[in-house]
Amino acid sequence: MARTAAADTKLNEQATASDSRRPVGNFIYILACLVICNLPFVGFYIIGTDSRMNYIALYTVLGILAARRINPWLVATLWSALVLDLLSTGARVFSFTLLELAGALKFLPMLAPSEGIAFYLPFLAIILSGVLLTFAAYRYRPLNPDRLAVPFTMITFTLAGGEYFSLQSIHYDLGKTLGPSEEFQSASLDTGFEQRAITLPDNGKVLMVMVESYGEYKDVAIRDIVSAPLFSETISSRFNIQTGSTTFLGHTTDAEMRELCGTWEKYSDLEDVERPSFGTCMPHRLLEAGVETVAIHNFRGRMFDRRDWYPKIGITRASFYENMYKLGMAECRGVFLGPCDPDVLDKVVAPELTSDGKRFVYFLTLTGHLPFVATEADTPFACGAKGAAISDYQACQQANYIHHFLDRLAETVARADEDLTTILIVGDHEPPFMKRDAKQLFNPKIVPWFYLTRKGPDVAQGAPETPSETGAGR
Repeated sequence: MARTAAADTKLNEQATASDSRRPVGNFIYILACLVICNLPFVGFYIIGTDSRMNYIALYTVLGILAARRINPWLVATLWSALVLDLLSTGARVFSFTLLELAGALKFLPMLAPSEGIAFYLPFLAIILSGVLLTFAAYRYRPLNPDRLAVPFTMITFTLAGGEYFSLQSIHYDLGKTLGPSEEFQSASLDTGFEQRAITLPDNGKVLMVMVESYGEYKDVAIRDIVSAPLFSETISSRFNIQTGSTTFLGHTTDAEMRELCGTWEKYSDLEDVERPSFGTCMPHRLLEAGVETVAIHNFRGRMFDRRDWYPKIGITRASFYENMYKLGMAECRGVFLGPCDPDVLDKVVAPELTSDGKRFVYFLTLTGHLPFVATEADTPFACGAKGAAISDYQACQQANYIHHFLDRLAETVARADEDLTTILIVGDHEPPFMKRDAKQLFNPKIVPWFYLTRKGPDVAQGAPETPSETGAGR
């Protein structure tokens, strides 16, 4: 009997200890299910993102189910939810579809290690969260899961409220993305750029420059300051200048398809070589007219498979980072490490404009890509100063950069001889700033274009003298 009493006493002590530890275990379990699983996404709320309420609710449901019975299938579901949450959130931030982002992950190793680490951190955070969640689910699973319904509900509503406040008070609501059912627009179509290129005189040149992350500013004063170099006396004395805007969809490769192929279809669809829309891209038609087609981009040709699909749309010669690094050009800091845009203008673009033969030269810039690395440029906007026209520092720095790039471009154009007859400058997409102060600077889903045609005798009969009705004049 003594042994039985001692044994009962020991069991009672263990039960008491278990009961005393139970609130701690419950707290850790709730913390894991509702807080740790959402921590990897704090960074997205800082830069801005759409609502994740569906995933917050999903983690609540999975936490309640795991409290009742944990099994490998439930753990696998939790890990899958974390990965899908990360991919879908990242896709919305960078204007990708989920499938496009998944396909783009193979390009991560091309990013500069020092600047690109931010792209890897969310994946590391997801792995750490998954490990902690799995450990908590097995180690701290509550003995009485029914008691967790109230705290789970309260914390879920707290997180949802915090998210709502963040999206409403700090960040821009991304809203619905433009669908392919929208009426098609492009700067090359609005301006009649292709017609002038097809009817080039001997040794004539046309230049298309697609400027990375150049959106249309709402404030006309800011818009005019940024683009002022294109309206200098040096340019206006040589060229007629027209301006307008066009709709954009998606990201940079979508903009390339928009301007080069006149479609909102994806470059990845080029694998279907039977599609007639790709066989009739503008570079193809220029080749048929005897115009050589050259593409220049100061990042790696493997990025988004440009070295593979450029030839499919009719580009006969392409120059990428792999061809440029031997020229001794300075590399600009950023996630996408490559020669600085102004140097590429001087050492790669300019020679193409002075060589013999009829030629279409296409230059896709790089340096303005976000996340933008601040430069020493403090003009024309005094970034960080009290009362600055652009209050967000990074957006201000990026505006300064585009202004200085357009200044160098104007110098390049002014130095070119009369063989350069036509220049089209167009933004690829609105810069994907997510903070309200930066996002509200731009007209949604609109990019500007500038169309310069050489003054003097007509070099292309039949080309329109003014933009089409879809392009707004300056």
